Parts: sequence; structure tokens; C-alpha cells
Amino acid sequence: SVSPSNVATPTRKIGTIRSSVALLVPLTGRGSDLGRAMLNAAQLALFDSFDLDTNLIIKDTTGSPERAAIVAGEALNEGAQLLIGPLFSESVRAAAPVARRRGVPMIGFSNDRSVAGDGVYVFGFTPDQQIRRIVSYAASSGLRRIVALVPYNEYGREVAVALQESVEESSLSIEQVEYFSPDGTDSAEVVKRIAAIYKTSSAPSQQPLDCVLIAAGGRQLRSLATLFPYFDIETTNVRLLGTELWHNESILGEPALQGGWFAAPPT
Repeated sequence: SVSPSNVATPTRKIGTIRSSVALLVPLTGRGSDLGRAMLNAAQLALFDSFDLDTNLIIKDTTGSPERAAIVAGEALNEGAQLLIGPLFSESVRAAAPVARRRGVPMIGFSNDRSVAGDGVYVFGFTPDQQIRRIVSYAASSGLRRIVALVPYNEYGREVAVALQESVEESSLSIEQVEYFSPDGTDSAEVVKRIAAIYKTSSAPSQQPLDCVLIAAGGRQLRSLATLFPYFDIETTNVRLLGTELWHNESILGEPALQGGWFAAPPT
């Protein structure tokens, strides 16, 4: 992973373009709102530093892995010495071989470490970093019994492994890891199983399940969360925990998520 402090600012020399940097983001298609915001941020960064020495090459990936690979090649042919982007791990994976063949470094907007290496860097908080943070915070706040609700895909498996490693260093214990289908077809069945755990105590003095980690975002997260009260899981008694996938304004008005905690970068 890299942070902004790791990216060197070129030495300024008036009237001379010292470096060419390509920004590969979706300006149309999937993720275009975020891509345009990233473009605005890049242009502001150059303006704020009064950088006359950097030529910014802007390429629209359209949110497509295939297009990301094509525009990466175009940018390199135009003299780019660094590729920033693309967005989404599948697009980073598609563009990475293009950059590697030309020996040009690429910083992709992804938290999937599997796409990194050999000149390709990922810019983002990885799932294991997020899980360690939310687990340590939950444990320090007195929570003890956790159930994880994760998608049945590579991301979900990463979260499950990170959770197992994180609880070994904390006072939390994992009651169950439940996998749900990414298409949402089994959401009710999975939440019903969590409800059964919530209503069962292994000892008379033991408190009910006190936290549930939901590794989902957007519409999928809202769909799962609304099932908790339906199956009589009192979210006033059970703390909902999340990953960076929760970091989206679209969930702020969801009553079932009120009071939830999630790991995200500082504002």
C-alpha cells in the first residue's frame, strides 16, 4: 500500500514539463461519479501546488476492465511515466500487465492486495486492516460475542480469515461465520440463522449475541439490515459492525443501521 506522502513531488523547473502522469478513472459508465470527483481532486492538487512541471494525461476507463487496459496503453504511448488508477480491482488487474511490460509504475485505486506487485501498487485500506480496526474497537468497547455475515466470494473469504486472525488478539469470540449469496437470494435464510443464535444463550448468565459484522455495502447492506428487526433481532441490543463498504451516503437514512460502527479512513 502507498500513502500520499510516499509520492514524490517533481522538482519544479519553469517552462519545462518534467513528468507526465496519467490518471485512469471512469468519467462515463460505472463509477463515473467517483471518477469525476477523482479528476477534480487531481486537478486541484496540481493547482494547489502551482505545479507547472507535471503534464496530466486524462483517460476515461468507462468502468470497464477491457477499456482500462486499452487506455493504459494509450497513456504510455503518450509518454506517461506513472499511471494513477484505474478504479476497481478487476480494472487494475487488466491494466497491470500493460504497465509491467513497459516498466512503468502504476498506483491502482483498489484494496485488493492480490493485484499488487512488480511495479503495481494498491492505494486503499485492505480488508484485513479494516477488520483489525473494527474488531479492536469493538473489543475495547466491551463487546464479546460476534457473528460475521460475509459474501460467498473472494472478498468474503478474506474478511473471514482476517476476522479469525483478529479475534485471536482480542477478547471477542466468533459465534458463527455465515456466508450469503452476492445476488441476495438467500438473505432471509441467513439472517434467520443469525436470529437463532441471537435468541440462544449457552449459559444462563451469558448475554445474547452482542455484535454482528456485515461485510456488504449499498443496496445489499440495506437489504440485509432491514431483515434484522423482521426476525426479532433488536439492533438496540446488538451492535452492527461494518467494513469500508459502508462508507457511502446512501446508507445514512436506513433506520436499521442507526448506531452501527464501521471502519473507514478519517475525513
